[in-house]
Amino acid sequence: MATMKTLGVVLLLPLLLGACDLFYDPAAPPFDDRIALMRTVDDIFGDLHGGVEMTVLDNGSRHFLLVHGRDRHGEERTVAFDSRLRVRMNRPHLWEIRNAYVDVNRNFVIDQTLFSGGDFSLLDDDVYSGAPPGFPAGGIATAAGTVIARVENSVLRAGPRYADDWSVSDNNEADTNVHPDPVDPNPLDGFEMRAAQHDSGRNRSGLVLWNSAISRMFVIEISAQLAEEMQAGGHAGSYVTDEAPHLVLSADQHSPLFYTRRGVVLLHDSGEHRVYDIGSGRRTASYDAGRSGDFAFAYSPDGKWVYWLDLSRRTLYKGRTWW
Repeated sequence: MATMKTLGVVLLLPLLLGACDLFYDPAAPPFDDRIALMRTVDDIFGDLHGGVEMTVLDNGSRHFLLVHGRDRHGEERTVAFDSRLRVRMNRPHLWEIRNAYVDVNRNFVIDQTLFSGGDFSLLDDDVYSGAPPGFPAGGIATAAGTVIARVENSVLRAGPRYADDWSVSDNNEADTNVHPDPVDPNPLDGFEMRAAQHDSGRNRSGLVLWNSAISRMFVIEISAQLAEEMQAGGHAGSYVTDEAPHLVLSADQHSPLFYTRRGVVLLHDSGEHRVYDIGSGRRTASYDAGRSGDFAFAYSPDGKWVYWLDLSRRTLYKGRTWW
């Protein structure tokens, strides 16, 4: 009888192991203990290995994830997902999503296109009155209007300023140098705008600049008040970094980097996610995402959510941040 019981267990064991495989994925995604929502996106996107960019827009009451990749026909496309991962916008030919921003009305601007901050419906295909500023460019919402911020000839340029109806409120444009101290006090060239991310809850924006002369990434936190002062030409210091909290990081020029109120998140090429305090410059947390798959990531400006896209399985996840 004991022999029959043993034989039964031996015969049943492969079936049990097979059933367990239904619940266990050896290539589980990173942050698998933080997942709040997930959905497949293979009905939208095709081969995503040719380069994907993601960013989160937050106007203080609603936030949307923007994903730029290739659809099933090989064409580039930008898709906006709401906080429930439902598609709210799907359009070709929107390029500069890392510089998309929140305007003074809490609506969203991508390139020259204006979308509603409530449901991401289209409001205007060409929002700027007059010649648009050079791209890539971001914008900073202030009490006086939306100040355009961009880098030209390695200097940070603030202006013009647009009113709530997107007429030009003030055509002044003021230049401010970016000081590379403490890395090297000498080179003042090589700066390029990489991204802009706005934290509406604190009326602050994080501008991400790359400096090719010293191979460093700069994150500069610009308050609404400082943006107004810069645009009006009343900036007190010679360098914006004299006035604004900033962070200088050694990173690859294409390393994804996200500004949040709970720290600046750098995705290192080793697969590690590193969080830095913008005031002290210290690394405060790390997470090893590993190399179990090929993923794209984005963090929300309030620091509460992380999104990640499995490029092979074309599955999108939303999870709580891990620090």
